[in-house]
Amino acid sequence: MCSDMIGGFEKVWLPIIRQALPSSSALRTWFEPRFAPVLPDNVWVTNHTLDLQIMELMRWAQSQDGGESLLQKFADDPPNGNSSLPSVIFLITEGRILSKNSKKSGPQTAEPHMSFFATGRPFVNREQFRNQLGQLPSAKGAKRIVKVHGESRSGKSFSTRLAKECHPAKHRVFLDVKADYQEFGRLLNAFDLAKRLGKFKEDIFPSYDISKEKEMVPKLVEELETRLQEFNDQIWIIIDHCKCKSMTEPACTLLMLLVKKIENQDLDNVRLILVDCDLTISSDIQHKILIDAAKLPDKNAILEWAEKIVSAERLKCSRKQLEAWISCAWEKLESLGRESGEWELEYESQLEQLHTNIMNCEALK
Repeated sequence: MCSDMIGGFEKVWLPIIRQALPSSSALRTWFEPRFAPVLPDNVWVTNHTLDLQIMELMRWAQSQDGGESLLQKFADDPPNGNSSLPSVIFLITEGRILSKNSKKSGPQTAEPHMSFFATGRPFVNREQFRNQLGQLPSAKGAKRIVKVHGESRSGKSFSTRLAKECHPAKHRVFLDVKADYQEFGRLLNAFDLAKRLGKFKEDIFPSYDISKEKEMVPKLVEELETRLQEFNDQIWIIIDHCKCKSMTEPACTLLMLLVKKIENQDLDNVRLILVDCDLTISSDIQHKILIDAAKLPDKNAILEWAEKIVSAERLKCSRKQLEAWISCAWEKLESLGRESGEWELEYESQLEQLHTNIMNCEALK
């Protein structure tokens, strides 16, 4: 399932939510305490059927953050304590939405950017990227911008998981351009981009004439800048698959103007992380921003990760034992081949098994 969690909701999510909240009163009782006062007024129109109310809520959620916050709330606080709902959401979103009660974090680290896990999944190596995330809160000028690149299947998108762990959900925006728009045959336009990035005010984002998208970019930038500046806390904007082919030209222009404003320190409270991005950033800014090259870890990097867990948890586990577990896992991965569509899932599965093996070791006295 893609990053736009609400995509195809009539076929996928509508029956699931209808089963969890089988009446209009149940729907309202669960939603209002958790999302008021930001819910749109048209949701509770009395002559709307339950299905129409659910669809209005899902459309609203999609416009906020692709539906991520809504599904995370369902996973963390399922209606009537429905124990199966978090697992269903986990499976449909391919592990992106994980209940807070089931998230693995491994040993606690002093800083979130040094965590052994990211959104419940193993995160190995990437020391440079970790350091860049650690520097972001106090960074100045163009150093407030991180750009992640790398070859296909190098772990670029996985970078967003660690980035999200480093800043509170209510103070960040995550947007996957490919999954939210391209996979549905749509281009991200400047209006949608400004609305998604300017979500921090509870009022309704001004409406614009889509036929005048190009001409409206300066006004959209002004509106977005005002909204971001008025937010009292630091904001992290994380954009994955930031490809020009997935956006309209005015949307690309808007994003470039945002980069310039961050570099000029017009937006002191904003940090920007661009992943898999092919926007042409001017050379005077490009050489100043933070750049990271994603690369999947090799056996040595995994061994280092495992040894740090052993040390942090104070466990009896030798380097020789760790090497044996890792070699066994690597043989299984090599038998699949890197180009296999199953490789990434098996890779993650093997890391999780390694972590389980480590945690089953006896503690030092």
